[in-house]
Amino acid sequence: MLSSEDKLNKIRELKQDLTGFNYGAMKKEINLHQSNKIIYQFSKKLLPDFQISEQNVHYYADCVNYYSSYELNQLPKLTSYLYLLCYIYHRYQKMTDNLIQDLIYQHDKIKKSAGIYGSAAYSQEQKRLLANADQRSIGLLIGNYANEPLLKSRKTFKDVAKEAYKIIPKETIIQISQQMINQDTYQMALEWQYYHEHRQMMKLNIRPVFRALDFQADKSNHPLLEAENFLKNIFDKGIPITKVPSSEFPQNVIPKKFKEIIIDSKGKIRPYHYEFLVYNKLRDYLAKNIIYLNDSIKYKSFDEDAKSHLENGDKEKLLQKINKPKLLTSIKN
Repeated sequence: MLSSEDKLNKIRELKQDLTGFNYGAMKKEINLHQSNKIIYQFSKKLLPDFQISEQNVHYYADCVNYYSSYELNQLPKLTSYLYLLCYIYHRYQKMTDNLIQDLIYQHDKIKKSAGIYGSAAYSQEQKRLLANADQRSIGLLIGNYANEPLLKSRKTFKDVAKEAYKIIPKETIIQISQQMINQDTYQMALEWQYYHEHRQMMKLNIRPVFRALDFQADKSNHPLLEAENFLKNIFDKGIPITKVPSSEFPQNVIPKKFKEIIIDSKGKIRPYHYEFLVYNKLRDYLAKNIIYLNDSIKYKSFDEDAKSHLENGDKEKLLQKINKPKLLTSIKN
């Protein structure tokens, strides 16, 4: 690995940590992550044979940061190889963290924008509808329900409705009523419309990171992993997501409350809605540790994280992470 200037440059390149979540920086980080995957897998298999604790792996990895590339080349070969294996093992997991954090950042950014858009669009639509029914007309319409002479008359509800339609057209009353009753549903539909309209942002900033990460769950047949593998298979083959038949999309991942959002009235999948749903659920499940990546530092499964803490003798840190104060209390107390 240290036999040529090109390889020394590779080490220098690896030492440059991520500086931000812009497109160029993330493209470079993804390429570094992918190009070091094979040697990371090799180090992952080899290092346990040396019986080195996770803590010592981090220590030896730090030595690479401490020494210059030239100084590393002057060390005994076995020592330099050990340091480099530890460094690539640690650096790869750090890169995985960076990619996950970017996915979360990009997801949250577009979701926040969609929320602002949905709220503004809903308010605008309400103003448009109410413009067809001025405040006086609305007041007269509501006043009918407290109009004593009208209530005491023998007029049927049909007659009362006819009087109401003279004040505000029937179609406008229906639209205002439906929007007021279903405000949350209507606003959510506007937000998902935003995801569709800004699909290029999703394809450019979220999709490449998603493709570079290997998500895991306790159940290998988890519906979200099924959807993840389905999307990655499409992207790897270069098939446009809009060309995939609806019948091929795994639908177990779609929650009941999102059925009408993801599937149109003709029973067809809205592909970009589906794609964002997968990203949305990944972001949620990563926070809950339902979905995890063991080839990371901060996003391992609880079992893997516990194993790492116990190997390092960090029992108290582990118990603090579980957030059960009683477990930290001495039995003597």
